[in-house]
Amino acid sequence: MKINKKFSSENTSVIDIQKYGIITLVQLKHKPINSLEFISLSKAFTEDSIRIEEVSEIGNVNQLLFTNLSNKKILILDGDILQGAKQNRVVNTSILIDGNSKLNIPVSCVEQGRWSYKSQFFSPSDEVVNRKTRLDKSMDIYANQPSRKHFSNQDKVWSNVSMSIDATESHSRTSCYSDIMDSKRDQYKNIMKDFILKDGANGISYFINNNLYGIEIFNRVDVYSDYFQKILNSIAIEVDIFKRRNIMSESESLKENKITSIIRDTLDKYNENSDKIDSCNAVGLGKEERLLTSTKMYYDLSYQQQTVHQSVLVMDTNDQRTSEIITRYTNHTSDFELRRERQNSRGRISRVLRNWFNK
Repeated sequence: MKINKKFSSENTSVIDIQKYGIITLVQLKHKPINSLEFISLSKAFTEDSIRIEEVSEIGNVNQLLFTNLSNKKILILDGDILQGAKQNRVVNTSILIDGNSKLNIPVSCVEQGRWSYKSQFFSPSDEVVNRKTRLDKSMDIYANQPSRKHFSNQDKVWSNVSMSIDATESHSRTSCYSDIMDSKRDQYKNIMKDFILKDGANGISYFINNNLYGIEIFNRVDVYSDYFQKILNSIAIEVDIFKRRNIMSESESLKENKITSIIRDTLDKYNENSDKIDSCNAVGLGKEERLLTSTKMYYDLSYQQQTVHQSVLVMDTNDQRTSEIITRYTNHTSDFELRRERQNSRGRISRVLRNWFNK
């Protein structure tokens, strides 16, 4: 099997561009395509072939037990929200789970005000968490030591949830991230209703007000299709927050050649910074790579040297300040110095998070 070059502009082509208001949605075809066999979390749930539950009766905020009852491999996406049991959680990293297996998966709480059973098992929601929350989780994982590689800063996740609720002028009795979508579903559906899935696509890139915000690439067309609406729901929240934080003005739309150039340049930057790539074993099958630059967070999950899922999360100005802090303290060789720098930076990071919504 041919080895897949990660984040290759040569293997990525733009096949569709759709625009509505300040949103530009670009659908991609990335090779290799359909080279691996697996299904999405939502399809596995529809087929009643999974069980997701607390690790014990007492529970653990940052771990869940995932049981795959089928012989199919299943992809859980970084940012997938799992609803039910003692409190809603968000998955910390993309995970490819083998058939007929059990696995403890790393998660973060996105419902701070509940710790009581609503149901025995979890079910997947119809959204992935927004870019900002995913970005901060990924930054944590990039900086973590191997013993806690896939865990995130729970306080930071809660801060992001709270700020997202406030920024969208939503209300939640239990500080639950999913209450944003539940309370604004019709509004967000109206924002995204004109965007349609492109046949043959297995990736997506989106721009808000002519600025690139994110790229998601999947190995399989059908899995991309399963996640398409979830990603649109996440973009809708991003757009809602953007409009509330910014004075809107008319601007000329990006031309197709400029859009293609931005995407290609973004992908190529990954391979120009190979000395900064953090590699580790995946939670399930395969290997992970992350790269934190001054403006972007790259992520790749590969299995049998083939991409399963890739993402690029683009930072705003405040995110870039946080990136500088993380890049600095990940260069420490002493565990004592690392802990001290993390302690000193915690307050700075909290202020950056607050400023993201309140500037």
